[in-house]
Amino acid sequence: MSQFGSPPKGAQIRFDLAAALRLDRQEGCYKGVANHLSVAASADSNMSAINARWAYLSRMRAGDLIAMDAGDLATNARPDAPDPSPCSILSALHRRLQLARVALYVLPLYVMTLFAHFTEMKWLLDAKEPVYGA
Repeated sequence: MSQFGSPPKGAQIRFDLAAALRLDRQEGCYKGVANHLSVAASADSNMSAINARWAYLSRMRAGDLIAMDAGDLATNARPDAPDPSPCSILSALHRRLQLARVALYVLPLYVMTLFAHFTEMKWLLDAKEPVYGA
């Protein structure tokens, strides 16, 4: 894995992402082939690496990952292109929140999604009662 503090480059991004996907499977945080992890691979976050459609996480290799260009529609026409919803969500997340270099898209059976910047959403984290629709 790459050293903390220095962002990974090129092949290292693909290697780290494949390892993270295998770990996702090993830890039981998967749902078949539905989870997607992406890593922003360019400064403007338009390029990212993401796992291909129907690729089993337990057998994921760096070569199985797709280089996605948010502005290139031809990538989505590939037979192994990721499903449109994770591509849309993850590329939008990378574009709008450029500090988020890695993003995970999961489809577990039961999930509560919380997307918050901890300093801005401290009131939510400190809530004594469940907060719905936050």
